[in-house]
Amino acid sequence: MNLLFKICSAIVWVMAHLLGMTYEELNTVLFIYAEPAVLLFTALLLPIYMAYKVWKKATVWRIIVFVLSLAYVTPFIIACRKLWTHYNLSLHDNFVLAYEDLNHAAETTGLGYIKTVLLLFIGIFLVLLIVNFFLLYLERALFVDMTEKKIRAIVEKRKKVAQKEKEKEKSDKTEEKQHEDANKTAEDAEFPTEKR
Repeated sequence: MNLLFKICSAIVWVMAHLLGMTYEELNTVLFIYAEPAVLLFTALLLPIYMAYKVWKKATVWRIIVFVLSLAYVTPFIIACRKLWTHYNLSLHDNFVLAYEDLNHAAETTGLGYIKTVLLLFIGIFLVLLIVNFFLLYLERALFVDMTEKKIRAIVEKRKKVAQKEKEKEKSDKTEEKQHEDANKTAEDAEFPTEKR
């Protein structure tokens, strides 16, 4: 845990140096503004996608999923609003305030400062990000893949019908040829060709 924390801190320190910021300022930008914004954006993709689907063709199922996606994104909106309202000072002052809040959370949970920081800014962030993308994938799978599957099923059905027609045509031609051969054999038996 300590090693991971030190690696993350070193990466932030190098990035801050390259960007001409202090470690504290970049920490504030990354973990108080950027991470919540990324989570909010990926959560908002769900109702945006469903709104587009409902606008394209409204069905009861699509409207239900749209309402559920709005219910899912609401806590993200509330959390970001509260977070950004709470941390409305300068970047450095926000870092100091966040440090105090994290220490308080570490004492309350008994996890310690490093575990609390890693849990909040890496663990929970990654889990929520994965959940957001997974839910978006599910929505797409439900409404895009289902349509594509229906189209593929229709195409496959038409191919099978065409294949059966070809096989029937081929079978008919084979029967016709056999019938002609049988007639020819019968004619040859009735009227044999005389040799001269």
